[in-house]
Amino acid sequence: MKQRLFLLLIFLPVALLGQQKVIFPDDFNTSLNGKDVTITNPLIITDTRKLSSNGILVLAAERIQSATEEHEPGIEMYAQWQKDFPKRILSLKVDKTAFYRTGQQTTNLTGTVSVSNGTYTIIPKIAPSFAGNERTTQPREVTVPHNLKIASFNLNFYIANSSLWNPDYGAASQNEFTRQRTKILAALKAINADIYALCEVGEGKTAVQDIVEGLNDIAGTNRYAYTDNGDTKESTYTKNVFVYNTNKVEPYKEVLTIGSYLKLRHVAQAFNLKENQERLIISLNHFKSKSSGSGTDTDQYDGQGKSNNQRKAEAYTLVNELNTLTNYYEDPDILILGDLNAYSREDPIRILTNASLVNLLDISLRRIIAMSTMELSVIWITP
Repeated sequence: MKQRLFLLLIFLPVALLGQQKVIFPDDFNTSLNGKDVTITNPLIITDTRKLSSNGILVLAAERIQSATEEHEPGIEMYAQWQKDFPKRILSLKVDKTAFYRTGQQTTNLTGTVSVSNGTYTIIPKIAPSFAGNERTTQPREVTVPHNLKIASFNLNFYIANSSLWNPDYGAASQNEFTRQRTKILAALKAINADIYALCEVGEGKTAVQDIVEGLNDIAGTNRYAYTDNGDTKESTYTKNVFVYNTNKVEPYKEVLTIGSYLKLRHVAQAFNLKENQERLIISLNHFKSKSSGSGTDTDQYDGQGKSNNQRKAEAYTLVNELNTLTNYYEDPDILILGDLNAYSREDPIRILTNASLVNLLDISLRRIIAMSTMELSVIWITP
């Protein structure tokens, strides 16, 4: 009797055959160079800066904190952190015209590994899919009861005076400025704050007036104004400004500057809430960046970067001036905002903590810069 033979053929994609299953970064070493692997653990996008130019995404097994976000500053600590850092990231070759967002994740990434100078790259055999951390079209709805909304961020050299434009300070052309202005105004409108505490606005009146006029235009109102500190000199130096909703709050007394170093980057203003005359002092600060420093402000290679002594001095000045602010504005409540260019475990932050100031910033809201998550922008209050 003849028997029937049923033959079941299962066709697998060629790329899935013979793949070595690995975990990143645990299983990665030079022996994987040139081999095809499937990474079984989830990977997260930590950096997109090289996407448009080189088609490179930087991935990691988790969001990587900056050295001094995780550890106390120290020469040995930072040397070890720098040594280990390249082993914690994986470069992925992708289509540079596609859209990706930091925080998105992928699983079962399959491709060919390349190892060069202690760094890992993977060229995918199968196009990976990414999901998660979707960008919302509007800010999250504030669900906690409140009667005042305050927003603060760095505008990254908002210089509206076209005679001052150059590639190093603000926009270099009308097209660049229009793009910057459109995005900033859209963000301000969507946030719909009662007070905006803004860093890196061009000195003089042109930039801040342009922000207020633009915000009133897109909001279809004339309710927004700014606190005038008397600054009229137009330059590529930047300052901090307060823009506020005149229907909700009114400034109490004048703007105060704090200390003598770049005074317009250390300003304070009290506001009265019109509905009940409750008062709040806002101290808005922009500390020296890590980009330059000489003498005692050179990089000490302890993870705190350049100009740490200057930032420490600014922190001490801020703490020492708190009583001046409360006495002048006749109120004990101070909200400290701004861009301190310091991470959670660095000296300037510890100076504020040791002064019993309370940090309100949730770690999930911290910025991602240069592949690592860090606290640069701050929200502190007096106890």
